[in-house]
Amino acid sequence: MRIKIIAALALLGGCVPTSFYTQPAPLDVQADQFNMAAARAERLMIVRNVMRGRDRTSMIFTRIQSFTGSMQRTVSANAGLTLNEGGDGGSLEPGLTLGGQVSPSFNLAIMNDQKFQRAMGSAIDLGLYRNLIDEGWRANLLHTLFIEKVVQGGRIIENNDPSDSERFRSFQNWLIDAPRHRTLQVCAVSHPDRFSPPLQGAPDLQGVAAVAAQHLEFAPIRRETTAGARPVPRVGPAAAPAREWRVVRPNTDRWLSFDCSQAERTHTQGPGITNDDDEDDSPPTPSGSNRDGIYVRSIEGVLFYLGEIVRAEGSDDNDPLLVNINNDDGSYSQQAIFVVRQSGHPGTGDLVFRHDDGRTYYVSRPRPSGAHSERTHQVITLMLQLIGLLQEREDLPPTASVRVIP
Repeated sequence: MRIKIIAALALLGGCVPTSFYTQPAPLDVQADQFNMAAARAERLMIVRNVMRGRDRTSMIFTRIQSFTGSMQRTVSANAGLTLNEGGDGGSLEPGLTLGGQVSPSFNLAIMNDQKFQRAMGSAIDLGLYRNLIDEGWRANLLHTLFIEKVVQGGRIIENNDPSDSERFRSFQNWLIDAPRHRTLQVCAVSHPDRFSPPLQGAPDLQGVAAVAAQHLEFAPIRRETTAGARPVPRVGPAAAPAREWRVVRPNTDRWLSFDCSQAERTHTQGPGITNDDDEDDSPPTPSGSNRDGIYVRSIEGVLFYLGEIVRAEGSDDNDPLLVNINNDDGSYSQQAIFVVRQSGHPGTGDLVFRHDDGRTYYVSRPRPSGAHSERTHQVITLMLQLIGLLQEREDLPPTASVRVIP
């Protein structure tokens, strides 16, 4: 009888169908799955708000603060032995119970405090704007997203209504042809405020990092030998004079222009507010005027604008809206800036969601090449980066400085 029981238990162990119940998933696989789920949720948040912009309703911004999960697998076996009188040897009844449980959990924060709302309604920081261009983002892609309108000599070039193909193409042509062969760029000039006495010797890396954390910077001090005369530079390392430094508050003015050498500063941080030369003490023009300048949007304004793009593409099954993307060799190629599809069949890896209107939409996964190149996922990534940075900003204006597209 004992031999029969052992044989039955051995048979019972061999009945486990797969290793799922006996070997838990590796930690790297679990972590990667949660990573993908969090990334998908953040991308979907941007697309949903763009669709709300299409519907011209209020937006809701959330962020996953933490994502945890546990995975449990259980295997239990039992065997019941019944001995009958009469010498028939009795019977053995084996049993097997398998179980598996995955318990993910996350903390979702709703970003609706006053600081975040001020940041969403404030104009794009031109310092960040220039940094994006320096990092390799296509300039015309950023200009199409961020620039609301241009006023030059009484001529107004608006970039607010993508459904008006003539006006939209007029703005795209202005980026390329006015003036020709020159790219619109972010210019800057600094008027530093002294924040410390002169410091001898060049600052070390630790000092630079500590000063930068306080939104300050080191600036070299230029000594003059006589009134109005600069020292004559010496030749050779042995004759190089010791430099002095001072901690300063940058107080930088930035503006958009085709030529940074020009004295004209057309715009800094909001429509209707123009930083002119220091000699001009006239007050800034009130917001909403048509004074010459380049007017930029807020982050929320960009999302509303993307919603208008989706609205224009969705009516009467129009083709995707194409933007002149500048290439490294100076040429331009036309690519779609933001596409949300409803008709057709989504593919593997596409971002599929059911919108508030009850319809199912999808955003195609990024494809590195092909005739239908688009920038949708790149724009989603950009918006996520900007919204993440807004949570850390401390130097925000008390009120919104741009108007959101109605």
